[in-house]
Amino acid sequence: MRNPASATLFIALILMIDPVYGQSDPEARLNAIELLLEADQPRQARSALAEARAHLQGALSETKQRATLLQARIDADTGQFEDALNSVRELLQQPAELTPKHLLESHALAARLYLAGKNPEPGFEHLLEALALAARVRESSSRAAVWIMAAEVHLDIGETETALHFVSMVLDGLEIQDLWHLQCRALIARARALMMNGEPDRALEELQRASRSCDDAGLPLRLAEINLIRGRALQRTGRLQPAREALENAMLAYGQANHRAGEAAAATKLAGLRMTIEDEGGAAALAETLLSDSDRLEDPLLRAAILDLAAELAVRNGDLASASAHRRQEVELLREGHLQRQRMRLALLQSGQRSQQQTLTLEMLHSRNEMLELDQATRKQNLLSIGFTSGGSALAALLLGALLVKSGRDRKWLQQMSRRDGLTGLYTHTHFFELGEQMFERARQREQPLTLILADADHFKQINDEFGHLAGDRLLERLGRAFRESFKNGAVIGRLGGEEFGVLLENSDLDTTLARIERLRSAVGAMPSDEPRVTLSFGIAELAGQQGLETMFAQADQALYDAKDGGRNRVVTVARVFQNFPGNSSLLT
Repeated sequence: MRNPASATLFIALILMIDPVYGQSDPEARLNAIELLLEADQPRQARSALAEARAHLQGALSETKQRATLLQARIDADTGQFEDALNSVRELLQQPAELTPKHLLESHALAARLYLAGKNPEPGFEHLLEALALAARVRESSSRAAVWIMAAEVHLDIGETETALHFVSMVLDGLEIQDLWHLQCRALIARARALMMNGEPDRALEELQRASRSCDDAGLPLRLAEINLIRGRALQRTGRLQPAREALENAMLAYGQANHRAGEAAAATKLAGLRMTIEDEGGAAALAETLLSDSDRLEDPLLRAAILDLAAELAVRNGDLASASAHRRQEVELLREGHLQRQRMRLALLQSGQRSQQQTLTLEMLHSRNEMLELDQATRKQNLLSIGFTSGGSALAALLLGALLVKSGRDRKWLQQMSRRDGLTGLYTHTHFFELGEQMFERARQREQPLTLILADADHFKQINDEFGHLAGDRLLERLGRAFRESFKNGAVIGRLGGEEFGVLLENSDLDTTLARIERLRSAVGAMPSDEPRVTLSFGIAELAGQQGLETMFAQADQALYDAKDGGRNRVVTVARVFQNFPGNSSLLT
Protein backbone atom coordinates (compact mmCIF):
# COMPACT_ATOMS: atom_id res chain seq x y z
CA MET A 1 0.00 0.00 0.00
CA ARG A 2 1.61 3.25 -1.12
CA ASN A 3 -0.39 5.63 1.08
CA PRO A 4 0.05 4.29 4.61
CA ALA A 5 -1.06 7.53 6.22
CA SER A 6 -4.58 7.29 4.81
CA ALA A 7 -4.73 3.60 5.66
CA THR A 8 -3.57 4.34 9.20
CA LEU A 9 -6.33 6.83 9.87
CA PHE A 10 -8.94 4.66 8.13
CA ILE A 11 -8.10 1.62 10.26
CA ALA A 12 -8.03 3.74 13.41
CA LEU A 13 -11.45 5.20 12.69
CA ILE A 14 -12.97 1.78 11.94
CA LEU A 15 -11.68 0.37 15.23
CA MET A 16 -12.84 3.41 17.19
CA ILE A 17 -16.42 3.35 15.91
CA ASP A 18 -16.89 -0.42 16.33
CA PRO A 19 -17.61 -0.80 20.06
CA VAL A 20 -18.35 -4.55 19.82
CA TYR A 21 -14.96 -5.24 18.25
CA GLY A 22 -13.29 -2.93 20.76
CA GLN A 23 -14.82 -4.81 23.70
CA SER A 24 -13.80 -8.22 22.40
CA ASP A 25 -10.27 -7.12 21.46
CA PRO A 26 -9.01 -4.16 23.55
CA GLU A 27 -5.54 -4.57 22.03
CA ALA A 28 -7.00 -3.73 18.63
CA ARG A 29 -8.43 -0.50 20.03
CA LEU A 30 -5.04 0.38 21.57
CA ASN A 31 -3.42 -0.38 18.21
CA ALA A 32 -5.73 2.18 16.65
CA ILE A 33 -4.79 4.77 19.28
CA GLU A 34 -1.10 4.14 18.63
CA LEU A 35 -1.67 4.69 14.92
CA LEU A 36 -3.29 8.02 15.69
CA LEU A 37 -0.27 9.07 17.77
CA GLU A 38 2.11 8.06 14.98
CA ALA A 39 0.05 10.22 12.61
CA ASP A 40 0.46 13.30 14.90
CA GLN A 41 -3.16 13.17 16.06
CA PRO A 42 -2.85 13.28 19.88
CA ARG A 43 -6.21 14.93 20.55
CA GLN A 44 -8.11 12.28 18.60
CA ALA A 45 -6.02 9.67 20.40
CA ARG A 46 -7.03 11.14 23.76
CA SER A 47 -10.75 10.81 22.97
CA ALA A 48 -10.26 7.26 21.71
CA LEU A 49 -8.31 6.23 24.82
CA ALA A 50 -10.91 7.69 27.17
CA GLU A 51 -13.52 5.51 25.49
CA ALA A 52 -11.24 2.46 25.41
CA ARG A 53 -10.52 2.59 29.16
CA ALA A 54 -14.15 1.72 29.86
CA HIS A 55 -13.50 -1.73 28.37
CA LEU A 56 -10.21 -2.53 30.16
CA GLN A 57 -11.47 -3.64 33.57
CA GLY A 58 -10.89 -7.31 32.92
CA ALA A 59 -7.94 -6.87 30.58
CA LEU A 60 -4.49 -8.37 31.12
CA SER A 61 -1.99 -6.36 33.16
CA GLU A 62 0.16 -5.99 30.03
CA THR A 63 -2.77 -4.33 28.23
CA LYS A 64 -3.33 -1.96 31.15
CA GLN A 65 0.38 -1.07 31.16
CA ARG A 66 0.16 -0.24 27.50
CA ALA A 67 -2.90 1.97 28.09
CA THR A 68 -1.04 3.88 30.81
CA LEU A 69 1.94 4.39 28.49
CA LEU A 70 -0.33 5.62 25.72
CA GLN A 71 -1.95 8.08 28.14
CA ALA A 72 1.50 9.36 29.11
CA ARG A 73 2.49 9.77 25.44
CA ILE A 74 -0.74 11.66 24.72
CA ASP A 75 -0.13 13.96 27.71
CA ALA A 76 3.45 14.56 26.54
CA ASP A 77 2.36 15.32 22.96
CA THR A 78 -0.22 17.84 24.18
CA GLY A 79 2.14 19.64 26.58
CA GLN A 80 0.88 18.14 29.84
CA PHE A 81 4.36 17.10 30.91
CA GLU A 82 3.73 16.77 34.65
CA ASP A 83 0.77 14.41 34.14
CA ALA A 84 2.84 12.38 31.69
CA LEU A 85 5.76 12.17 34.11
CA ASN A 86 3.50 11.07 36.96
CA SER A 87 2.17 8.21 34.81
CA VAL A 88 5.68 7.09 33.89
CA ARG A 89 6.88 7.28 37.49
CA GLU A 90 3.94 5.11 38.51
CA LEU A 91 4.94 2.47 35.96
CA LEU A 92 8.62 2.54 36.92
CA GLN A 93 7.87 2.04 40.61
CA GLN A 94 7.39 -1.67 39.83
CA PRO A 95 9.83 -2.41 37.00
CA ALA A 96 9.66 -6.17 37.60
CA GLU A 97 5.96 -6.08 36.68
CA LEU A 98 6.61 -4.49 33.28
CA THR A 99 7.32 -6.36 30.07
CA PRO A 100 10.77 -5.59 28.57
CA LYS A 101 9.09 -3.54 25.81
CA HIS A 102 7.05 -1.47 28.25
CA LEU A 103 10.05 -0.99 30.55
CA LEU A 104 12.09 0.26 27.59
CA GLU A 105 9.33 2.63 26.47
CA SER A 106 8.83 3.93 30.04
CA HIS A 107 12.50 4.83 30.42
CA ALA A 108 12.56 6.40 26.94
CA LEU A 109 9.51 8.54 27.68
CA ALA A 110 10.91 9.54 31.08
CA ALA A 111 14.13 10.63 29.34
CA ARG A 112 12.17 12.70 26.83
CA LEU A 113 10.13 14.40 29.56
CA TYR A 114 13.05 15.23 31.84
CA LEU A 115 15.12 16.58 28.95
CA ALA A 116 12.19 18.67 27.70
CA GLY A 117 11.89 20.07 31.22
CA LYS A 118 15.57 21.18 31.21
CA ASN A 119 16.43 18.52 33.80
CA PRO A 120 19.22 16.66 32.00
CA GLU A 121 20.71 14.60 34.82
CA PRO A 122 17.76 12.20 35.33
CA GLY A 123 16.97 12.51 31.64
CA PHE A 124 20.27 10.98 30.56
CA GLU A 125 20.07 8.35 33.30
CA HIS A 126 16.77 7.14 31.84
CA LEU A 127 18.14 7.37 28.28
CA LEU A 128 21.09 5.14 29.19
CA GLU A 129 18.70 2.67 30.82
CA ALA A 130 16.58 2.64 27.65
CA LEU A 131 19.64 2.10 25.42
CA ALA A 132 20.79 -0.78 27.62
CA LEU A 133 17.34 -2.38 27.45
CA ALA A 134 17.09 -2.03 23.67
CA ALA A 135 19.21 -5.13 23.07
CA ARG A 136 16.74 -7.25 25.09
CA VAL A 137 13.61 -6.16 23.23
CA ARG A 138 12.31 -8.21 20.29
CA GLU A 139 10.34 -5.43 18.62
CA SER A 140 12.59 -3.66 16.12
CA SER A 141 10.35 -0.59 16.12
CA SER A 142 10.91 -0.05 19.87
CA ARG A 143 14.67 -0.33 19.49
CA ALA A 144 14.67 2.01 16.50
CA ALA A 145 12.57 4.61 18.34
CA VAL A 146 15.08 4.72 21.23
CA TRP A 147 18.07 4.99 18.89
CA ILE A 148 16.41 7.82 16.96
CA MET A 149 15.67 9.63 20.20
CA ALA A 150 19.33 9.22 21.22
CA ALA A 151 20.39 10.66 17.85
CA GLU A 152 18.09 13.67 18.24
CA VAL A 153 19.31 14.35 21.78
CA HIS A 154 22.96 14.23 20.69
CA LEU A 155 22.19 16.61 17.83
CA ASP A 156 20.67 19.07 20.29
CA ILE A 157 24.00 19.29 22.12
CA GLY A 158 26.19 19.33 19.01
CA GLU A 159 27.42 15.70 19.12
CA THR A 160 26.97 15.01 15.42
CA GLU A 161 29.25 11.97 15.11
CA THR A 162 27.44 10.07 17.86
CA ALA A 163 24.09 11.10 16.37
CA LEU A 164 25.11 9.71 12.95
CA HIS A 165 26.15 6.47 14.61
CA PHE A 166 22.68 6.01 16.11
CA VAL A 167 21.00 6.92 12.81
CA SER A 168 23.11 4.31 11.01
CA MET A 169 22.03 1.71 13.56
CA VAL A 170 18.43 2.46 12.63
CA LEU A 171 18.71 2.73 8.86
CA ASP A 172 21.39 0.09 8.25
CA GLY A 173 20.69 -2.43 10.98
CA LEU A 174 16.91 -2.75 11.03
CA GLU A 175 14.19 -3.76 8.61
CA ILE A 176 11.99 -0.68 8.91
CA GLN A 177 10.95 -0.25 5.31
CA ASP A 178 7.27 -0.22 6.31
CA LEU A 179 7.79 1.94 9.39
CA TRP A 180 7.56 5.23 7.55
CA HIS A 181 7.35 7.42 10.65
CA LEU A 182 10.64 6.00 11.97
CA GLN A 183 12.36 6.30 8.60
CA CYS A 184 11.12 9.89 8.43
CA ARG A 185 12.65 10.83 11.81
CA ALA A 186 15.92 8.98 11.15
CA LEU A 187 16.48 10.63 7.78
CA ILE A 188 15.71 14.09 9.18
CA ALA A 189 18.23 13.46 11.98
CA ARG A 190 20.86 12.48 9.41
CA ALA A 191 20.15 15.63 7.38
CA ARG A 192 20.48 17.79 10.51
CA ALA A 193 23.83 16.19 11.31
CA LEU A 194 25.09 16.73 7.77
CA MET A 195 24.09 20.39 7.94
CA MET A 196 25.94 20.78 11.22
CA ASN A 197 28.96 19.10 9.62
CA GLY A 198 28.93 21.63 6.76
CA GLU A 199 27.62 19.27 4.06
CA PRO A 200 24.44 20.94 2.71
CA ASP A 201 24.43 19.07 -0.62
CA ARG A 202 24.42 15.68 1.09
CA ALA A 203 21.79 17.00 3.52
CA LEU A 204 19.54 17.89 0.58
CA GLU A 205 19.82 14.32 -0.73
CA GLU A 206 18.74 12.91 2.64
CA LEU A 207 15.90 15.44 2.86
CA GLN A 208 14.58 14.20 -0.48
CA ARG A 209 14.37 10.68 0.91
CA ALA A 210 12.94 11.97 4.19
CA SER A 211 10.24 13.89 2.36
CA ARG A 212 8.93 10.69 0.74
CA SER A 213 8.89 8.79 4.04
CA CYS A 214 7.25 11.62 5.99
CA ASP A 215 4.64 12.11 3.28
CA ASP A 216 3.86 8.39 3.31
CA ALA A 217 3.54 8.50 7.10
CA GLY A 218 1.27 11.56 6.94
CA LEU A 219 3.38 13.73 9.27
CA PRO A 220 2.78 17.42 8.46
CA LEU A 221 5.03 18.75 11.24
CA ARG A 222 7.93 16.61 10.04
CA LEU A 223 7.36 17.88 6.50
CA ALA A 224 7.51 21.42 7.88
CA GLU A 225 10.81 20.58 9.58
CA ILE A 226 12.14 19.21 6.28
CA ASN A 227 11.26 22.48 4.53
CA LEU A 228 12.98 24.47 7.28
CA ILE A 229 16.22 22.46 6.96
CA ARG A 230 15.93 22.44 3.16
CA GLY A 231 15.61 26.24 3.13
CA ARG A 232 18.79 26.60 5.17
CA ALA A 233 20.66 24.11 2.96
CA LEU A 234 19.55 25.82 -0.26
CA GLN A 235 20.51 29.22 1.10
CA ARG A 236 23.94 27.92 2.08
CA THR A 237 24.50 26.64 -1.46
CA GLY A 238 23.42 29.94 -3.01
CA ARG A 239 20.00 28.86 -4.35
CA LEU A 240 18.09 31.72 -2.80
CA GLN A 241 14.73 31.60 -4.60
CA PRO A 242 14.00 27.90 -3.86
CA ALA A 243 15.32 28.53 -0.32
CA ARG A 244 12.76 31.30 0.08
CA GLU A 245 9.94 29.05 -1.12
CA ALA A 246 10.96 26.26 1.25
CA LEU A 247 11.09 28.59 4.26
CA GLU A 248 7.74 30.15 3.37
CA ASN A 249 6.19 26.67 3.15
CA ALA A 250 7.72 25.73 6.51
CA MET A 251 6.42 28.89 8.20
CA LEU A 252 2.92 28.32 6.77
CA ALA A 253 2.78 24.65 7.83
CA TYR A 254 4.01 25.39 11.35
CA GLY A 255 1.51 28.21 11.66
CA GLN A 256 -1.38 25.99 10.58
CA ALA A 257 -0.34 23.45 13.24
CA ASN A 258 -0.07 26.22 15.87
CA HIS A 259 3.57 25.25 16.44
CA ARG A 260 4.90 28.57 17.74
CA ALA A 261 8.61 27.65 18.01
CA GLY A 262 8.76 26.11 14.54
CA GLU A 263 6.96 29.06 12.97
CA ALA A 264 9.34 31.51 14.68
CA ALA A 265 12.43 29.54 13.57
CA ALA A 266 11.24 29.50 9.94
CA ALA A 267 10.27 33.18 10.06
CA THR A 268 13.68 34.14 11.49
CA LYS A 269 15.53 32.32 8.71
CA LEU A 270 13.18 33.77 6.11
CA ALA A 271 13.72 37.30 7.40
CA GLY A 272 17.49 36.84 7.22
CA LEU A 273 17.16 35.58 3.66
CA ARG A 274 15.01 38.59 2.70
CA MET A 275 17.73 40.88 4.02
CA THR A 276 20.25 39.03 1.86
CA ILE A 277 18.18 39.66 -1.27
CA GLU A 278 17.63 43.31 -0.28
CA ASP A 279 13.97 42.89 0.73
CA GLU A 280 14.36 44.93 3.90
CA GLY A 281 10.68 45.79 4.04
CA GLY A 282 9.66 42.14 4.16
CA ALA A 283 12.41 41.38 6.67
CA ALA A 284 11.34 44.27 8.92
CA ALA A 285 7.70 43.14 8.92
CA LEU A 286 8.71 39.64 10.02
CA ALA A 287 11.17 40.97 12.62
CA GLU A 288 8.50 43.21 14.19
CA THR A 289 6.13 40.26 14.61
CA LEU A 290 8.91 38.03 15.92
CA LEU A 291 10.04 40.60 18.51
CA SER A 292 6.52 41.09 19.83
CA ASP A 293 6.11 37.34 20.35
CA SER A 294 9.67 36.40 21.39
CA ASP A 295 9.00 36.45 25.14
CA ARG A 296 6.66 33.48 24.67
CA LEU A 297 9.45 31.37 23.17
CA GLU A 298 11.40 29.05 25.48
CA ASP A 299 14.58 28.53 23.44
CA PRO A 300 17.09 31.27 24.36
CA LEU A 301 19.15 30.66 21.20
CA LEU A 302 16.10 31.20 18.99
CA ARG A 303 15.30 34.40 20.86
CA ALA A 304 18.94 35.48 20.44
CA ALA A 305 18.67 34.89 16.68
CA ILE A 306 15.58 37.12 16.57
CA LEU A 307 17.43 39.88 18.45
CA ASP A 308 20.41 39.52 16.11
CA LEU A 309 18.05 40.09 13.19
CA ALA A 310 16.46 43.11 14.88
CA ALA A 311 19.88 44.59 15.71
CA GLU A 312 21.04 44.27 12.10
CA LEU A 313 17.91 45.98 10.83
CA ALA A 314 18.35 48.76 13.40
CA VAL A 315 21.94 49.33 12.24
CA ARG A 316 20.79 49.55 8.63
CA ASN A 317 18.21 52.15 9.66
CA GLY A 318 20.77 54.15 11.64
CA ASP A 319 19.12 53.45 15.01
CA LEU A 320 22.30 52.62 16.92
CA ALA A 321 20.67 52.92 20.37
CA SER A 322 18.13 50.18 19.55
CA ALA A 323 20.85 48.09 17.93
CA SER A 324 22.98 48.31 21.09
CA ALA A 325 20.03 47.35 23.32
CA HIS A 326 19.23 44.37 21.12
CA ARG A 327 22.88 43.27 21.14
CA ARG A 328 23.06 43.35 24.94
CA GLN A 329 19.96 41.18 25.24
CA GLU A 330 21.28 38.88 22.51
CA VAL A 331 24.56 38.33 24.37
CA GLU A 332 22.75 37.41 27.59
CA LEU A 333 20.51 34.94 25.76
CA LEU A 334 23.49 33.42 23.94
CA ARG A 335 25.19 32.92 27.27
CA GLU A 336 22.07 31.31 28.73
CA GLY A 337 21.60 29.04 25.73
CA HIS A 338 25.20 27.87 25.56
CA LEU A 339 25.30 27.21 29.30
CA GLN A 340 22.11 25.16 28.98
CA ARG A 341 23.65 23.11 26.20
CA GLN A 342 26.87 22.70 28.16
CA ARG A 343 24.93 21.53 31.20
CA MET A 344 23.33 18.87 29.02
CA ARG A 345 26.72 17.81 27.63
CA LEU A 346 28.19 17.58 31.11
CA ALA A 347 25.19 15.60 32.35
CA LEU A 348 25.61 13.18 29.45
CA LEU A 349 29.32 12.73 30.10
CA GLN A 350 28.78 12.29 33.84
CA SER A 351 26.03 9.72 33.36
CA GLY A 352 28.28 7.80 31.00
CA GLN A 353 31.11 8.05 33.51
CA ARG A 354 28.87 6.65 36.25
CA SER A 355 27.92 3.79 33.96
CA GLN A 356 31.61 3.07 33.33
CA GLN A 357 32.34 3.30 37.06
CA GLN A 358 29.57 0.80 37.80
CA THR A 359 31.25 -1.64 35.42
CA LEU A 360 34.58 -1.12 37.18
CA THR A 361 32.93 -1.61 40.56
CA LEU A 362 31.40 -4.91 39.40
CA GLU A 363 34.82 -6.06 38.23
CA MET A 364 36.28 -5.12 41.61
CA LEU A 365 33.53 -7.01 43.44
CA HIS A 366 34.23 -10.04 41.28
CA SER A 367 37.92 -9.74 42.19
CA ARG A 368 37.03 -9.50 45.89
CA ASN A 369 34.88 -12.62 45.57
CA GLU A 370 37.87 -14.44 44.16
CA MET A 371 39.93 -13.28 47.17
CA LEU A 372 37.24 -14.49 49.57
CA GLU A 373 37.16 -17.87 47.85
CA LEU A 374 40.95 -18.10 48.18
CA ASP A 375 40.71 -17.08 51.83
CA GLN A 376 38.02 -19.72 52.50
CA ALA A 377 40.08 -22.40 50.80
CA THR A 378 43.09 -21.42 52.92
CA ARG A 379 41.03 -21.59 56.12
CA LYS A 380 39.69 -24.99 55.14
CA GLN A 381 43.23 -26.25 54.54
CA ASN A 382 44.27 -24.90 57.93
CA LEU A 383 41.46 -26.77 59.69
CA LEU A 384 42.29 -30.02 57.94
CA SER A 385 45.94 -29.67 58.96
CA ILE A 386 45.63 -29.92 62.73
CA GLY A 387 49.37 -29.73 63.31
CA PHE A 388 51.31 -27.52 60.95
CA THR A 389 54.72 -28.60 59.90
CA SER A 390 57.23 -25.88 59.26
CA GLY A 391 56.57 -26.37 55.52
CA GLY A 392 52.81 -26.12 56.06
CA SER A 393 53.22 -22.91 58.05
CA ALA A 394 55.36 -21.47 55.32
CA LEU A 395 52.70 -22.36 52.73
CA ALA A 396 49.97 -20.76 54.82
CA ALA A 397 52.07 -17.64 55.26
CA LEU A 398 52.75 -17.57 51.52
CA LEU A 399 49.03 -17.84 50.73
CA LEU A 400 48.19 -15.12 53.23
CA GLY A 401 50.91 -12.88 51.81
CA ALA A 402 49.62 -13.46 48.28
CA LEU A 403 46.12 -12.60 49.43
CA LEU A 404 47.28 -9.33 51.01
CA VAL A 405 49.34 -8.38 47.95
CA LYS A 406 46.38 -9.13 45.67
CA SER A 407 44.08 -7.04 47.85
CA GLY A 408 46.47 -4.10 47.80
CA ARG A 409 46.97 -4.36 44.06
CA ASP A 410 43.22 -4.46 43.50
CA ARG A 411 42.74 -1.32 45.55
CA LYS A 412 45.45 0.44 43.55
CA TRP A 413 43.96 -0.90 40.32
CA LEU A 414 40.49 0.43 41.12
CA GLN A 415 41.92 3.81 42.14
CA GLN A 416 44.00 3.96 38.95
CA MET A 417 41.06 2.92 36.75
CA SER A 418 38.82 5.56 38.31
CA ARG A 419 41.39 8.25 37.41
CA ARG A 420 42.83 7.13 34.07
CA ASP A 421 41.14 6.36 30.79
CA GLY A 422 41.95 2.77 29.90
CA LEU A 423 42.50 3.43 26.19
CA THR A 424 44.57 6.64 26.13
CA GLY A 425 46.07 6.70 29.61
CA LEU A 426 44.81 10.28 30.06
CA TYR A 427 42.72 11.43 33.00
CA THR A 428 39.05 10.47 32.99
CA HIS A 429 36.39 13.14 32.66
CA THR A 430 35.64 13.10 36.42
CA HIS A 431 39.27 13.32 37.57
CA PHE A 432 40.08 15.96 34.96
CA PHE A 433 37.44 18.25 36.42
CA GLU A 434 38.45 17.44 40.00
CA LEU A 435 41.98 18.62 39.23
CA GLY A 436 40.63 21.44 37.08
CA GLU A 437 38.61 22.92 39.95
CA GLN A 438 41.75 22.96 42.08
CA MET A 439 43.75 24.65 39.29
CA PHE A 440 40.99 27.20 38.71
CA GLU A 441 40.84 28.23 42.38
CA ARG A 442 44.64 28.34 42.66
CA ALA A 443 44.99 30.49 39.53
CA ARG A 444 42.24 32.85 40.60
CA GLN A 445 43.65 33.33 44.11
CA ARG A 446 47.18 33.90 42.79
CA GLU A 447 45.96 35.95 39.81
CA GLN A 448 47.89 33.70 37.45
CA PRO A 449 47.04 32.77 33.85
CA LEU A 450 45.00 29.63 33.24
CA THR A 451 44.07 28.30 29.80
CA LEU A 452 41.53 25.63 28.90
CA ILE A 453 41.79 23.83 25.56
CA LEU A 454 39.09 21.55 24.19
CA ALA A 455 39.99 19.41 21.19
CA ASP A 456 37.96 17.06 19.05
CA ALA A 457 39.07 14.60 16.36
CA ASP A 458 37.42 15.57 13.07
CA HIS A 459 35.18 13.07 11.25
CA PHE A 460 36.10 10.32 13.70
CA LYS A 461 32.96 8.30 12.95
CA GLN A 462 33.96 8.09 9.29
CA ILE A 463 37.30 6.63 10.37
CA ASN A 464 35.50 4.00 12.45
CA ASP A 465 33.14 3.21 9.59
CA GLU A 466 35.88 2.96 6.94
CA PHE A 467 38.70 1.31 8.88
CA GLY A 468 36.87 -0.38 11.76
CA HIS A 469 36.66 0.30 15.50
CA LEU A 470 39.99 -1.39 16.24
CA ALA A 471 41.71 1.12 13.96
CA GLY A 472 39.76 3.89 15.71
CA ASP A 473 40.93 2.65 19.10
CA ARG A 474 44.56 2.53 17.92
CA LEU A 475 44.21 6.08 16.66
CA LEU A 476 42.86 7.24 20.04
CA GLU A 477 45.83 5.58 21.75
CA ARG A 478 48.24 7.47 19.48
CA LEU A 479 46.36 10.72 20.05
CA GLY A 480 46.66 10.20 23.79
CA ARG A 481 50.42 9.73 23.39
CA ALA A 482 50.66 12.83 21.20
CA PHE A 483 48.81 14.93 23.78
CA ARG A 484 51.13 13.75 26.57
CA GLU A 485 54.25 14.51 24.52
CA SER A 486 53.03 17.93 23.37
CA PHE A 487 51.79 19.18 26.76
CA LYS A 488 54.34 17.94 29.26
CA ASN A 489 55.03 20.39 32.07
CA GLY A 490 52.24 21.62 34.29
CA ALA A 491 49.43 20.35 32.08
CA VAL A 492 46.35 18.38 33.11
CA ILE A 493 45.16 16.32 30.14
CA GLY A 494 41.96 14.28 29.98
CA ARG A 495 39.82 12.31 27.60
CA LEU A 496 36.41 13.86 28.17
CA GLY A 497 34.42 11.37 26.15
CA GLY A 498 34.55 9.70 22.74
CA GLU A 499 37.06 11.60 20.62
CA GLU A 500 37.03 14.79 22.75
CA PHE A 501 40.02 15.85 24.85
CA GLY A 502 40.69 18.60 27.37
CA VAL A 503 43.91 20.33 28.45
CA LEU A 504 44.41 22.79 31.32
CA LEU A 505 47.59 24.90 31.35
CA GLU A 506 48.84 27.06 34.21
CA ASN A 507 50.99 30.15 33.59
CA SER A 508 50.62 29.85 29.82
CA ASP A 509 49.88 32.87 27.65
CA LEU A 510 48.02 32.58 24.35
CA ASP A 511 51.17 32.53 22.19
CA THR A 512 52.69 29.70 24.23
CA THR A 513 49.41 27.80 24.12
CA LEU A 514 49.19 28.12 20.35
CA ALA A 515 52.79 26.97 20.00
CA ARG A 516 51.99 23.83 21.98
CA ILE A 517 48.92 23.20 19.86
CA GLU A 518 51.02 23.50 16.71
CA ARG A 519 53.46 20.99 18.20
CA LEU A 520 50.52 18.63 18.75
CA ARG A 521 49.18 19.15 15.22
CA SER A 522 52.64 18.41 13.82
CA ALA A 523 52.84 15.22 15.88
CA VAL A 524 49.42 14.12 14.67
CA GLY A 525 50.37 14.91 11.08
CA ALA A 526 53.53 12.80 11.45
CA MET A 527 51.66 9.62 12.38
CA PRO A 528 52.49 6.51 10.29
CA SER A 529 51.27 6.78 6.71
CA ASP A 530 49.50 3.41 6.88
CA GLU A 531 47.24 4.71 9.68
CA PRO A 532 44.01 6.66 9.08
CA ARG A 533 44.66 10.39 8.68
CA VAL A 534 43.00 12.67 11.22
CA THR A 535 42.86 16.37 12.00
CA LEU A 536 41.84 18.15 15.19
CA SER A 537 39.61 21.14 15.93
CA PHE A 538 40.32 23.28 19.01
CA GLY A 539 38.46 25.73 21.23
CA ILE A 540 40.40 27.86 23.74
CA ALA A 541 39.24 29.90 26.75
CA GLU A 542 41.45 31.90 29.13
CA LEU A 543 40.80 32.79 32.75
CA ALA A 544 39.58 36.38 32.69
CA GLY A 545 37.09 37.00 35.47
CA GLN A 546 34.83 33.94 35.10
CA GLN A 547 32.99 32.83 38.20
CA GLY A 548 33.74 29.13 37.79
CA LEU A 549 35.42 26.48 35.69
CA GLU A 550 32.05 25.55 34.18
CA THR A 551 31.86 29.02 32.57
CA MET A 552 35.33 28.63 31.06
CA PHE A 553 34.27 25.20 29.81
CA ALA A 554 31.12 26.63 28.20
CA GLN A 555 33.20 29.31 26.46
CA ALA A 556 35.81 26.83 25.19
CA ASP A 557 33.05 24.48 24.09
CA GLN A 558 31.36 27.21 22.08
CA ALA A 559 34.72 28.06 20.50
CA LEU A 560 35.18 24.39 19.60
CA TYR A 561 31.69 24.33 18.11
CA ASP A 562 32.59 27.40 16.03
CA ALA A 563 35.77 25.66 14.85
CA LYS A 564 33.72 22.66 13.74
CA ASP A 565 31.10 24.83 12.11
CA GLY A 566 33.80 26.85 10.37
CA GLY A 567 35.23 23.89 8.50
CA ARG A 568 37.27 21.92 11.09
CA ASN A 569 41.06 21.55 11.41
CA ARG A 570 41.37 24.97 13.02
CA VAL A 571 41.71 26.78 16.35
CA VAL A 572 39.12 29.20 17.71
CA THR A 573 39.80 31.23 20.85
CA VAL A 574 37.36 33.21 22.96
CA ALA A 575 38.25 36.89 22.58
CA ARG A 576 39.39 38.48 25.82
CA VAL A 577 37.45 41.69 25.15
CA PHE A 578 34.22 39.63 25.34
CA GLN A 579 35.48 37.32 28.08
CA ASN A 580 32.11 36.98 29.83
CA PHE A 581 30.13 36.29 26.67
CA PRO A 582 30.52 32.76 25.25
CA GLY A 583 28.90 33.74 21.98
CA ASN A 584 31.79 35.99 20.87
CA SER A 585 34.98 34.48 19.58
CA SER A 586 37.88 35.21 17.28
CA LEU A 587 39.21 32.79 14.69
CA LEU A 588 42.76 31.57 14.39
CA THR A 589 43.60 29.14 11.59
